Amino acid sequence: MTLHIVSQSPYHGSALKECLNYIAEDDTLLLIGEGVYSCQGEAAELINTLSCPVFVLATDRVARGIKTKLPDVDYAGFVTLTSTHNKSISWF
Repeated sequence: MTLHIVSQSPYHGSALKECLNYIAEDDTLLLIGEGVYSCQGEAAELINTLSCPVFVLATDRVARGIKTKLPDVDYAGFVTLTSTHNKSISWF
């Protein structure tokens, strides 16, 4: 189980697409920082095809005025995700 943390906007790089090449069903995707823009447009369509859990860091989503049906996670939840996964990979 790997926690994949995407912090780059899909409009300014390829971090999300690269991550999606490696993510597995038993992994988890967490969108933080500029990565929360992945909740919109073409990137959101890619995320919706995933069979693994996907979360969005609430403070980053709210700060950018993004609405999504993806579940939010707070900082305590972020810590829980990191502690319940064997490893994490940051994509930026």
